[in-house]
Amino acid sequence: MMNAGKTLYELQQIDLTLRKNKQRLQAIAGELANHAPVKRAQKVVKTAGIKLKPLQSEMRDLELQVQSTEQKRKSSEQHLYSGAVSNPKELQDIEQNIASLKRWQSELEDKQLELMMAVESAGEALHLAEEALQTVMNKAAASNQDLLSEKETLESDIIKLNAQRETVTVQLEQSHLDLYQGMQADMAFRPIATLNDERTCSTCGVQQTTIHAQAIRQSDDLMRCASCNRILIAI
Repeated sequence: MMNAGKTLYELQQIDLTLRKNKQRLQAIAGELANHAPVKRAQKVVKTAGIKLKPLQSEMRDLELQVQSTEQKRKSSEQHLYSGAVSNPKELQDIEQNIASLKRWQSELEDKQLELMMAVESAGEALHLAEEALQTVMNKAAASNQDLLSEKETLESDIIKLNAQRETVTVQLEQSHLDLYQGMQADMAFRPIATLNDERTCSTCGVQQTTIHAQAIRQSDDLMRCASCNRILIAI
């Protein structure tokens, strides 16, 4: 019969190793990126992005203005040719309004063309900066073969650990798995502790009573430490 406590402890050992490996991977990524040429290239990318963003925003605003002006012009033209207006003065006013809208639309479209070229230029600058950053990062990585080798080993280990974790979790009832996961964050990712020969909790160090320790050793139920409230198992 499966002992849920021992299975949860096995899961915890896997999770702790996974957590340690992932943290080390993040540290390696930081070390690989913490390179002067990389930082300079990152700054260039950031500057290029800052230049591009307002141009894109202005371009969207201008597109809306062009659409609005065109809609107004079309609406005025439909009104003009609908036959609903017969007053010469009103007809003249509509024609003048249409002419004004056409001029304004033309000006907006000229601005739009200029801005489009500016956006394309800024976008190309950002693209080139990102390519340069990737090149610099690749060179930095190549100069850190030991880190890369460690990174490769860690990534391989993580794949194996994830497979082991899957094998272990399918052996657990969902209620036990939920309990374990719910306790992790509040208990420094160590919700399972072991009972040592002196009847003490391996995590908090508090000695359990003889009766409680005996119950932990003999029962398959999930028992808690009398002090820290972790699930306490005998192994």
